[in-house]
Amino acid sequence: SLTAATDVTLVNGSHADATTGDLAMTGSAGDVTLTDSFANARGTLDLDAGDNVGLTRSSATAGDDMTLTGTAGNVTLSQSQVTTSGDLTGQAGQNLGLTDSNATASGNVALTAGTDEDTGSDADLTLANSHVNANGGDATLSAADSIGLEGGSTVVARDNLSADAQAGDLTLIENSLLNAQTGYMDLDAGQGVAITDSTLVTATDLTVDAD
Repeated sequence: SLTAATDVTLVNGSHADATTGDLAMTGSAGDVTLTDSFANARGTLDLDAGDNVGLTRSSATAGDDMTLTGTAGNVTLSQSQVTTSGDLTGQAGQNLGLTDSNATASGNVALTAGTDEDTGSDADLTLANSHVNANGGDATLSAADSIGLEGGSTVVARDNLSADAQAGDLTLIENSLLNAQTGYMDLDAGQGVAITDSTLVTATDLTVDAD
């Protein structure tokens, strides 16, 4: 494990590897940042920051579950890959964003931006030219404000898919896709749901609830 009172930073091709067990990287009162670097665990992988978690041109892999937690800040992936053989959980106190990135889990995927509309009403979840895959279960997206997919972004769940933009809009543009391969899809928004030049695919029921 790597633990710091403030920041944990990997740069310039650095590796953090747990070849026989779990790996935790904790920046208790700061950030956990990977730039041009790699984090790999045979077991679980936890990136836990008091503020922000950020991966830029980096990769993280886990043989079990993976969690990315920016308690009071953002979770961001830019030109990066995260892959887990278990479940993937991303939790940001503020915004959660993927740009030119892939997030893949053999189990479930849950991505959350902000806590609720009362304490994080400006927190958005955004995907730009990015792909999220829950290959063995459900995909759950939640934002205190809005959820947006653009640039051909995709979220694919083997089972069910739900997206909840609590106080804002749920928007898909530019050939983006939500796909619940064998289950249902549930879309909720505090404001509106807008699908433009994009696709929704569900095996069973589709429910849309917008104020």
